[in-house]
Amino acid sequence: MSVRAWIRAARPLAQANPAGPLLCGQALAYQATGRFSLGVLAAVAFWGVLDHLFIVFANDYADRDHDQADARTLFSGGSGVLVDGALKPRQLLHGAIGAAVCLLLLSLAFAIRSWWILPLGIAAIALLWLYSFGPRVSYRGGGEFLQGLGVGVVLPLVGFAAQAGQLHSYPFVTLLATFALAFAGNIATALPDRDVDSRAKKKTWPVKMGVARAAWACAGITLTG
Repeated sequence: MSVRAWIRAARPLAQANPAGPLLCGQALAYQATGRFSLGVLAAVAFWGVLDHLFIVFANDYADRDHDQADARTLFSGGSGVLVDGALKPRQLLHGAIGAAVCLLLLSLAFAIRSWWILPLGIAAIALLWLYSFGPRVSYRGGGEFLQGLGVGVVLPLVGFAAQAGQLHSYPFVTLLATFALAFAGNIATALPDRDVDSRAKKKTWPVKMGVARAAWACAGITLTG
């Protein structure tokens, strides 16, 4: 078992996906309260890393039957560690479970500062389960909506609650914009995977609409957000 393989599986560049919304929520908290803690900033960053690891490990495991070596970019297509045998499926599954447990424990610790963090942490895990397991919404159609909720709603709220200790002063109207941007982000990362997703019968927007129309829709939603 190689450290390099686990780094590949972690897909460090994809950390930008949770980091942005978490920072956005904390910036809004500072605007609303005038308070900001570097210690909380570091703890939220670690929370984001755990959430990210849970997502990438779990998604690689869930897509193991359809993953292909030639369908990969820097931002889509999975890590490829299962395709080339660098890691075994059960290792990624154990890694995902470990990250989820640590995420829950950190959310519980954060609950001392703001009880909202615990239900939000549970929501983040539940949304991934709905996306990739259980009903597998990403295959049935609707994965964009779940990513909009997870990345565009849950994560900014986590950042805000961690710094502010409450959510009553959150500018909730801004969630429309962050939801739209996260929704569009799901479409954007699905564009390079169109052929593989089509063979896997995964009902993403590029599969249902075609690459060109989905790209225009993605651009329109982004501009709207």
